[in-house]
Amino acid sequence: MNIRVTFSSILVLTFHVFSFNSEAESKTSDEIQITKLDDGVWLHTSFYIYPNGIKFPSNGLIIKEGQNLTLIDTAWGELQTVKLLNAIELKI
Repeated sequence: MNIRVTFSSILVLTFHVFSFNSEAESKTSDEIQITKLDDGVWLHTSFYIYPNGIKFPSNGLIIKEGQNLTLIDTAWGELQTVKLLNAIELKI
């Protein structure tokens, strides 16, 4: 199971990095969602807006173990990732 999760994560990250050019940053939504799934586990969602107006989600996880947090996958682009990190500080 760990191999599938790792392979899936690599596949998703590869798609994310190579499928979109630098214009992706200017076409992202300001919306960041953080949803608690279980004790110490949250789902984060950010959105990319395609030129035709379709809003596409990008998901990742936040894991809390003691005083440590692990972010699994970032939001869409650098600006949304900074917003995600700020939201994590406020909510978690």
